[in-house]
Amino acid sequence: MKMWLMLILATILITFASTYVWMYQGAQALADVGREDEFTTPSQAQFTGGTLEGNALALNGGDSRPGAESIVSLPIKCTGSAPLKVELLRVSCACAHTLLFNDRKLELYDTVMLQPGEAATLQIKWTPKDDQANNPSYRFSAIFLLNDPQFSPTFRVEVTTRILSREGKS
Repeated sequence: MKMWLMLILATILITFASTYVWMYQGAQALADVGREDEFTTPSQAQFTGGTLEGNALALNGGDSRPGAESIVSLPIKCTGSAPLKVELLRVSCACAHTLLFNDRKLELYDTVMLQPGEAATLQIKWTPKDDQANNPSYRFSAIFLLNDPQFSPTFRVEVTTRILSREGKS
């Protein structure tokens, strides 16, 4: 009986000690999450053009042809009191070969900042391939990380285009 009682007390003591270490000692190493800076303070983005559907913005790219470059523009404005952080995470189609943010070419994981009240234009350039021709509605997207909580955690710009056959081909 004494052995069982000692075993139970030892288990309780070990559980209490490990819980104490986990909760109080481990918390000492955590960063101060109450501090605000340009990356943690939420901002607010305003998009002119397209149709906003949740955290996705649908843009009409019109008609495009294989081998010919097409472009669509999206004006963006920082309307919040904190800077707007925009980071390119992914592009869903190799046909979208260039993304420009105020004439600055964006590569994957590039980050740009818009100061409060500042406006910019995002341009997406794409060149369809022959195998995409005659697609009644071809859609590709660019996915961004924004610090605007309305579009958190990611924001998708979807471009819909109708890819026609090359000129001179049926």
